[in-house]
Amino acid sequence: MTPLGECMRTQIQNQEKIGSLPFEPNLPNFVYTSGTRFEPSAVVAIAPDMQNQEKPKSRSVRLSREQLEQLSQAIHEKWSQENHAGKLTQEVQADLLGIAVPTLKRMRAGEPVDRTTVSMAFKRVGLTWSNPVSETAPPTTEVSVQPVIERTARRWPSILVASMVGVAAFFTAFVLIASRDHARLAPDVELEQPWRKRFYEILKSGTDEYYSGDYAKSRAHIDTAVDMATRHVSADDLANALLISGNLAIVRGSYEDAETQFRKALRLCLDFKKTRMEPSVQESLGDVQTLRGKYPEARKSLNAALEGYQGLQDSVGVSLVKRDLGSLAYRQEHFDEATQWFELALQLARKEVKPDIVADIQGRQGLLWIKQGRANAARDQLKLCLEYWEGKHHARWIAIAKMNLALAEEAVGHLQVAIEYLNASANELNTIGDQGNFSEVTNHNIRVQKQLALRTHTGG
Repeated sequence: MTPLGECMRTQIQNQEKIGSLPFEPNLPNFVYTSGTRFEPSAVVAIAPDMQNQEKPKSRSVRLSREQLEQLSQAIHEKWSQENHAGKLTQEVQADLLGIAVPTLKRMRAGEPVDRTTVSMAFKRVGLTWSNPVSETAPPTTEVSVQPVIERTARRWPSILVASMVGVAAFFTAFVLIASRDHARLAPDVELEQPWRKRFYEILKSGTDEYYSGDYAKSRAHIDTAVDMATRHVSADDLANALLISGNLAIVRGSYEDAETQFRKALRLCLDFKKTRMEPSVQESLGDVQTLRGKYPEARKSLNAALEGYQGLQDSVGVSLVKRDLGSLAYRQEHFDEATQWFELALQLARKEVKPDIVADIQGRQGLLWIKQGRANAARDQLKLCLEYWEGKHHARWIAIAKMNLALAEEAVGHLQVAIEYLNASANELNTIGDQGNFSEVTNHNIRVQKQLALRTHTGG
């Protein structure tokens, strides 16, 4: 193995030790995440000219002692005014604030909490929050400089797409998340040609920009990568670039274009016998076909992906496709089938210790429970999902998780709370440029606003 090849292997092994990083979630709607399914890119090289770039400003804040005392007093006053029975436990306090217990604990411990979550919690008890004591940036992971992108390429496509299948569509962009420890899309040969080193640097830049929400720059880099791989007739490299290009099309809401890109990538896999890459491409194709309502074709693609992952003994890939089949069943309103697929997917994800995938599936499960009349259980689960993604410090997944939670709040009749979550989600999605999910949350907001206006008019 050449020194470059050994370096690539070392980076992949280091990533396995680190675990998943705060990039991933299908899309919510699944930071799904639909989301997302995103894949951490920690094993990928950082070009020298990228290392000194300014870190994005965090959305997390810490509360001062005075703010915590003010919040505690407001909680007691609200609890007394509403004549609640029993003790004022942490669970009761968290419910009054509309947050999860772990978030409340972090708040009181002076740990960073999402800014919008703090603002909404204060508003729930009649306070106005402003001027945080401090902001905190999420931890970063340093990696050595090498033109490598194989591990990421293996997983994001599917994650991304599945994530983009929205609430109504069930996936909307939660794209979320699937943290993989395999390097299946690695090139068949070492990066001997000078152009390939440059190619992977460009592909890395486009991928990082995608995850950070800088979609215009990402598209420019990925278009360049597609052109380079096409000119040099490199099947592996072109397929990798086409998968990212398809995901960018989904962000723009161009689902037909995304399917075209995925079909091109699949053609390359079939023509050049890239059997280890094929399941990921089939999965991405099946997800976008689900999003387009092409259910028979989607099932065919996802079944092919499932068979491919099983042949490779890739249990993480199997977990992801079973999740996607659950989302397909949800879209078709086959709720019993969706329940079975999600349970099977969860079992595998937990066995493989993939918390990002678990959180993604649980987010989809929460939306399913709303349809099954289990709104309170869904609300509790989706609160925990939001808490999980807040811990990842990723604005996109947090925004999608808030959209999902808003639907649960709507289902239990908390229309004003739902609107607050939807407004927060819309602001964050608009800021990062996720127009697909921004349109989704806007539609939900219009619907809930009408419900609230009707309730107010009728005195309900």
